[in-house]
Amino acid sequence: MLAEFEVSFNEDEDGKELARIIYEAVRKEAEEPLRRASVTLSLEISKGEDEEKKSTPCILIRIHADDIVMLRALSNTWLRLIKTSKEALDVISNSR
Repeated sequence: MLAEFEVSFNEDEDGKELARIIYEAVRKEAEEPLRRASVTLSLEISKGEDEEKKSTPCILIRIHADDIVMLRALSNTWLRLIKTSKEALDVISNSR
């Protein structure tokens, strides 16, 4: 079973930096071996449909699992991990 999630960020420089920081913070977790599944992360910049559109930074999460239970558990884990990372960065930036 396969699930793919794309977490997009703002197209400005702050969004690109935020995507990079979060990706670097969580990517080591994806390297941990799992018995019934695997997770791959990539930081990507998707281009707009035409040259005038800006590029959108995103973190792409790919989960391969042997069963639906593991797929659901890993989906929840990774989406929450990225959400929590963003919330932590928001708190830090607002406290400055």
